[in-house]
Amino acid sequence: MSQVSPQSPNAPEEVPNYTILKAIVIFLGILLVGGFALVIGTIIYRVSNADEQAQTGVTQTLVEGSGREISVSVPPGAKLIETQLSERYLTIRHLLPDGTYQMTVIDAKAGIVLSTVTFQEEKAIP
Repeated sequence: MSQVSPQSPNAPEEVPNYTILKAIVIFLGILLVGGFALVIGTIIYRVSNADEQAQTGVTQTLVEGSGREISVSVPPGAKLIETQLSERYLTIRHLLPDGTYQMTVIDAKAGIVLSTVTFQEEKAIP
């Protein structure tokens, strides 16, 4: 009997299958590109919101230990009548020097003024 060697000189070499490795590399590449897109999108979003805040007249400052401080511009001589805070909105009611009431609604999470409403008394028709 003759012995056959495990690898004869005429046998083809086995090539390792890298299909799974290629799929993993492609998946990680997609995750990397998606992560960069997310970071760039977040930067663009925050920069565009900073411009919005400058236009509304509301400024935000981080105060150590107490969260966010929001400053709202009101006319000189206005008196604070009432404030209400809900889960999402802060409502401030003022009495203006001319006797009319003004209500300002602020998005409490974003810190931007959503609307300002001025209440004027109707004059009675004789």
